[in-house]
Amino acid sequence: MKQRGFTIIEMMIVVVIALIAIMMVVNVSNGARAGNSISYGYNGLTESRCIGGYKFIVGQDGGARQIMDELGKGVKCQ
Repeated sequence: MKQRGFTIIEMMIVVVIALIAIMMVVNVSNGARAGNSISYGYNGLTESRCIGGYKFIVGQDGGARQIMDELGKGVKCQ
């Protein structure tokens, strides 16, 4: 007898994959709303974060470096 439709396991796998995709989209949109941004460049993945009212760059290694303006002062988040 041929099987019709999906089994419960197949449906659960599809639901889990959909939930993971939704969570990724929500996390990216929340980060963008908080003033954070993610970029992929020559040095790999970097993220701009607002920490204590000032902008920082967080690299792949997790180290944070403050963004400075032309006068050597920290750049404030907007």
